Amino acid sequence: MGMYFIPVWEVDYYLGRPEFVFIDVRSYAEYSLGHLLGAGNFPLERIESWRTERFGEKIPIFYCERGSKSLRAAMEISAQGRNAGNISGGICCYQGRNWVR
Repeated sequence: MGMYFIPVWEVDYYLGRPEFVFIDVRSYAEYSLGHLLGAGNFPLERIESWRTERFGEKIPIFYCERGSKSLRAAMEISAQGRNAGNISGGICCYQGRNWVR
């Protein structure tokens, strides 16, 4: 099992791949202000309640504003023996077309 580190400029490429699911680990309030198209919202503060979440056969790619919270989430899932990913540096610099407000 492994970790994926995705640069922010490659997000749109990975969004189009069916084997990945994007998970926003920011708060519900932050998520409601804008998020990646199709991304789920599982705030890191509630990690105990979703740590065992089954993302089906998909590999979860986590993101947050700057990348530190999402890295923690990815490491947590990876430590369970599953593949996981993180958007390196966070989503703050994302300029793609797949942002929902």
